Amino acid sequence: MASTAAPVAISTPTKKTPTTTPTKASATPVTDSPGTWRHPRIEEITRRQEASTFTEKNVKRILINIALLASLFFLLPVVKKALPPKRSAPQYVITPCRISFT
Repeated sequence: MASTAAPVAISTPTKKTPTTTPTKASATPVTDSPGTWRHPRIEEITRRQEASTFTEKNVKRILINIALLASLFFLLPVVKKALPPKRSAPQYVITPCRISFT
């Protein structure tokens, strides 16, 4: 005896999906950025970057400082000759001091 069974189809139950997708009613509109945002410490960053670069300005400062230092060495003897010689204290002031401290 042969049994003839009808094929049974097994199906997975499915949910009925709505035809439209839900959307948020209170969606915030996206505003375009004006493109003017700056880092809060951009001034400090720029100052440090400029301080770390060696430019013509630095060379000029070095040369000016060397020239001023050299002029001080050359002007010192001229100023010493132009000023009157340094006088020592008068003898009548020095003698009582020597006597009182000895």
